[in-house]
Amino acid sequence: MYKKVEKIINDLDSVDLFPLAPKDEYSQEINKIISIVKENPNIDISGLAKVIRKIFIDSFGENLLFKNNEEEIAKKILAL
Repeated sequence: MYKKVEKIINDLDSVDLFPLAPKDEYSQEINKIISIVKENPNIDISGLAKVIRKIFIDSFGENLLFKNNEEEIAKKILAL
């Protein structure tokens, strides 16, 4: 599951770090997202999107979130 979530997160790149950042730049955030999904199997897109946004704000700060695409990320992750 990690590789699939990593691809989604890296492709959508909420903080706009690529191509300059290493491929594993979001590894801590990806692990947190996977844990939330596993612990909450009934989480919906909106709920997961809020969690994803909080995880990224906690890691990078609100001013560094260039894209508001957490709903798109959540939808793709829950479709896995």
